[in-house]
Amino acid sequence: MITVFGLKSKLAPRREKLAEVIYNSLHLGLDIPKGKHAIRFLCLEKEDFTTF
Repeated sequence: MITVFGLKSKLAPRREKLAEVIYNSLHLGLDIPKGKHAIRFLCLEKEDFTTF
């Protein structure tokens, strides 16, 4: 499973395109067919991010 974290305002409108890019990269780079893995998008609010 692949998990993508991001700001809701930035990530939500780009989810479909990002998923396509990730699927294609896994297929081309690692020869993993589509449907053999999952992508989880965690869209967070700005206050949910912490810096260390």
